[in-house]
Amino acid sequence: MKRFLSTLALLCLATGLLAATKINVTTNAFGTYDFKGKHFYIIPGSPAIDPKDTEFKDYANHVASMFRTVGAIEVSDPAMAEVCVLVDYLITSDSYTEQIPVPIRKAVGSVTTTQLASDQLQGRTYHGNHYTTGDYKAIVAHKTIYETVGYKTEERQVDGYRRILNVYAYDNVDNDGEPDMLWKCNMMSFGSRSNLNSIIPVMTYLNLFSPGKRIVEHKSWVNDEYGWALYEAYSNVMRDYAWSFFPGRKVENDAWVYFVTKKRGELTVICRQAGPSKRVVTKDTYLVMNGETYPIASVDHIKMDRTERVKKDENLYYTMTFLGVPDDVKVFDIVCPEKFTWKNIPLQ
Repeated sequence: MKRFLSTLALLCLATGLLAATKINVTTNAFGTYDFKGKHFYIIPGSPAIDPKDTEFKDYANHVASMFRTVGAIEVSDPAMAEVCVLVDYLITSDSYTEQIPVPIRKAVGSVTTTQLASDQLQGRTYHGNHYTTGDYKAIVAHKTIYETVGYKTEERQVDGYRRILNVYAYDNVDNDGEPDMLWKCNMMSFGSRSNLNSIIPVMTYLNLFSPGKRIVEHKSWVNDEYGWALYEAYSNVMRDYAWSFFPGRKVENDAWVYFVTKKRGELTVICRQAGPSKRVVTKDTYLVMNGETYPIASVDHIKMDRTERVKKDENLYYTMTFLGVPDDVKVFDIVCPEKFTWKNIPLQ
């Protein structure tokens, strides 16, 4: 799976994430409810949103990923759903004009300095104010002295936008009176980007595993290697891959598995190597399941058979992909002969 830097970079370019350095999201969620095993469908939460709009469909798919991570099942037929999820989103401008004081400076004098240099520069062509004398070269410098004599005001436009995503989950079974709200989540992000398309995927990504929980949190996503690695895993969840998430399952003293994804016989493991340490993945690496072995097909962000050195306080994120793995895989080992053995890694 050559997606860690290739396809993921294209995904980030398509959604505008690649240029983002940091996106902050504030989440407030209310109510507790167990969505595991519950069927849900998604509709717009505002009459201003067209359910046939491709923008709504895209955002609804991201919201659906939040519910899938807690075991909920999306359906298209409302009659088959126990839960109705309403999605509303908007963006407001908080841009303003800032008045900036700028000092006015005036020349009030000058200073002249002379510096003697070695005679090794004699005989060359010199530029600037200088002359040679005896065995030395004298360099004369003139410096103008300025003084602040007042201030003027300049205007600067500061662009700021408040991006909002609201999710409401209602009981779709009890028809007695008004439907009961089971859970709601308000997500807000403030920043200079005016397009929701680059923000809502991050909002939902940061709120995986959130449906059904009370939450008051401030989180950030940064497009460093760690952010890219987990967003790659998230993009797989969006594509209905089988997956397992361990936030940092330790497999060695300095190695962690963060995510495992699988689809159509292709299994990818996203790993972190902490420094100071070394890591090498050889072409002899293989996956073991039920006594059968499956050779490694590719790695991303490191080179096969080359020792990667990780400095102190740094991390190396990389992926290993194996092909031909059976669909019924539940637990597996990864073996790199004479280098490492990782035991009992589960796939949910």
